[in-house]
Amino acid sequence: MAESIPIQHYTVMFDFDNTLIDENTDTYIVEQLWPELMIDLKNWRHSGVSWTEIMRRILNKLLTKFTIEDLTNCFKKIRMNASLVQMLKSFIQLKDQIDVYIVSDANDFFIHTILQNEGIDYTQFKFIHTNITKLNVEQNTIDLTEYSIYFNDPHNCTDCPDNMCKGHIVKEIMESSLKEENNCCKCNNRTFIYVGDGKNDFCGSSQLRECDYLLCRIGRSLEEKIKEFPNKLLNTVYYWNDEEEMVNHFVKIGVVTNNVQ
Repeated sequence: MAESIPIQHYTVMFDFDNTLIDENTDTYIVEQLWPELMIDLKNWRHSGVSWTEIMRRILNKLLTKFTIEDLTNCFKKIRMNASLVQMLKSFIQLKDQIDVYIVSDANDFFIHTILQNEGIDYTQFKFIHTNITKLNVEQNTIDLTEYSIYFNDPHNCTDCPDNMCKGHIVKEIMESSLKEENNCCKCNNRTFIYVGDGKNDFCGSSQLRECDYLLCRIGRSLEEKIKEFPNKLLNTVYYWNDEEEMVNHFVKIGVVTNNVQ
């Protein structure tokens, strides 16, 4: 009897800001609703305040003038690329073969709002690794908690901010996936793909194997890190300018067909 050919499985890990959308959600909400707060944001940044603490302060200030509904409606103005939306929906339909993760320094409120507005059922993703919010609509408050604190996942990585080490998260995702399939570190029927743009995405992508793929956005700090430390990556790197080109790379790898475009 002929042996059956194993089905190829994929684990796809996306950054969110400037990857799945063409905005930085943290600065977008300030620029749209209260641009003058950018001065406070920059001053706090220069004084060494952590980014998550800055966003905690920003949200507190915004909610003295605006409601949570105002923030939600503002994020609904962000539209994702149509081909990318269709590809993500196709991933959900193929969730027995494709695991989708988001690994982002944003927060679940921002991410959920934007995905839901595009009709993407994010609950079907394997997991969204990000900072956590607790919304109280009646009191009009948003409590923001660092990912590392909420999930009790501290790290000692000097290349990543305190709230999250993407390398640690990616390593755990890979180990969990390979353990389920008894693959160990072999390049068999599980391929990992990381998509990002920022310098902390370099830590995440440095965990990939030679048979895996990094999809790096051109002209961002991730590309600079790759040029600075080219020997730290074992995997194949594909570069993209916009979401259409990103989707084309997924077609080239064989994850999806041209029908998603």
